[in-house]
Amino acid sequence: MLSWGTVALFLFQTVLCSGQNPTFVASTDTREVLVGQTFELSFALEGAEGQRFTPPSFRDFKNGGGVSESRGFAIVKGRTNVRHIWSYSLEALRPGVYTIGAASVIANGKTMNTQPLTITVIAGDKRFKGGTSLPGGRTDDVFITGELSQNVVYPGQQVTWRLVLYTKVAIEGADLISLPDFEGFYSKERRRFDTRVQYQEIKGKKYAVKILHEESLFPQRTGELTIGAAQIRVGIEQAGSTGFLFGPKPVTLNTPPVMLTVKPLPEPQMQGFTGGVGQYTWEVTADSTVITTDDALTLTVSLKGNGDSKRFGPPVFVMPEGCEIFEPRILEEEEYETLEALMHSKKLEYVVLPKEPGIYEFAPQLVFFDPDSNQYRTLTAATIRLEVSAGKNYQPDSRIDSLASLPHPAARKSVWDKAAFWLGSPLFWTILGVTLTGFGLFFFLRRKQAATPVPPRAEFVQLPNPAPSLEAKQYLTRAYYLLQHGNPALFYDELLKSLQRYIAARLQLSTAQMNHPAIQAKLLEKGVTPIRVQAYLSIWDACELAVFAGQSDASKMESDWRTAEKVIQEIEKELK
Repeated sequence: MLSWGTVALFLFQTVLCSGQNPTFVASTDTREVLVGQTFELSFALEGAEGQRFTPPSFRDFKNGGGVSESRGFAIVKGRTNVRHIWSYSLEALRPGVYTIGAASVIANGKTMNTQPLTITVIAGDKRFKGGTSLPGGRTDDVFITGELSQNVVYPGQQVTWRLVLYTKVAIEGADLISLPDFEGFYSKERRRFDTRVQYQEIKGKKYAVKILHEESLFPQRTGELTIGAAQIRVGIEQAGSTGFLFGPKPVTLNTPPVMLTVKPLPEPQMQGFTGGVGQYTWEVTADSTVITTDDALTLTVSLKGNGDSKRFGPPVFVMPEGCEIFEPRILEEEEYETLEALMHSKKLEYVVLPKEPGIYEFAPQLVFFDPDSNQYRTLTAATIRLEVSAGKNYQPDSRIDSLASLPHPAARKSVWDKAAFWLGSPLFWTILGVTLTGFGLFFFLRRKQAATPVPPRAEFVQLPNPAPSLEAKQYLTRAYYLLQHGNPALFYDELLKSLQRYIAARLQLSTAQMNHPAIQAKLLEKGVTPIRVQAYLSIWDACELAVFAGQSDASKMESDWRTAEKVIQEIEKELK
């Protein structure tokens, strides 16, 4: 319920207003704007309360947020003055001269209309790049700018964009309406920055300065990149025609666009560089320095920096001969803020497998580009000294290498070779026992074997015919030897090495290219069908699971060996 005081005040206001001559005018904060910028258009009714307000058409402009309506009154020297304002934030779409038509409103029972306004829209002007001047002669009592911490950077280097308010007058509130789209950047909003009001003198005028928003930007390409306009709305006290204030008037402010130059990284790029641009620190630890050939060394790498986390790749370590290192897995990954910058950190785990006993020394290195010095830098960790002794499953190179001269089982043609194949089998001793009961039957079987190939031992399936390339099958000879001796760990390790040696020699691949994507691309380029490529990589994966995850199954050794042999045969045919 309204109080009697409120009702009396309303009646008093109405009586006094009835004797005034109301005015209805249209105004704008500028008559000249840039394409893409916004301006404030207001329709003010003074001396009466308005009803049925009808705005003009804004077909040549974009209406940014509908209508903002405000009311107020004041008593000066016993006289009451009422004001009713309708405000719009309009964006200029294209160059030209446009007319905004009349608005209408009913006041004191009569229809009132404003005069049309003419707005000139011009294309971008280099005069406004600095951000401290405003287009169209607008007042410089309050304005905003988009400011960069640096004007020239490299791809992946962090640069800070700030939305800054400058004012010489008291304002009420600062509401963020829109930000640029930051096209060409990886952007991240900052939550921690200095929000204190500071003071700065510009062209002899003192301004209160406050940062309203910060964004960490990481350019993704070289060249000239443009950061578009941001928009805010503030309330500014405005004086009426009688000289007194009616309360804050909403005003929309825009930042001029700013340019950023992104230079390419210096060439040639330093060996080992993986994309980090900025400042980095790191730490490398080893879980042990004394192991056997049956064990694996785990390296834990913790690093942090202020570059682009999306462009940063794991460091690549050069290991001494006799040690094999595998792609790292990410244990932890995080982005966090300091007052100065957006930071990212990673914790990686590398697995190193020693192949031979001995003492190994290596010093991991991290290569990144330092934009402060405009050069590549290398961080070298403390040297790791690894003592490796022979494990229980260790096979000396001399013993394994001697197997390379053994012919492939399917390539044996003489009777004596086939007899040697039987010497260690249980079936041979069973046959020998039978022959002791009848030498005649034994010699009969020997003569029959001379004409017909002897079937292999019962636990093995007949080997396929020789491959089109005998050289290709020779890569699997060592693995077949270990298959006969029934040691799953050694067998799968050797089968994996056989697959690697074959593909490296056949495709002439370097150590750096010994990974699935590179092998797949090279085989497809050579005309190998996708199904053959997938089969080869699948048996590779099965061997890695057996070697590194301990998922070796003695019952699958023979089938996996035959799968590897068949895949190599089929690839060899398609490579011919």
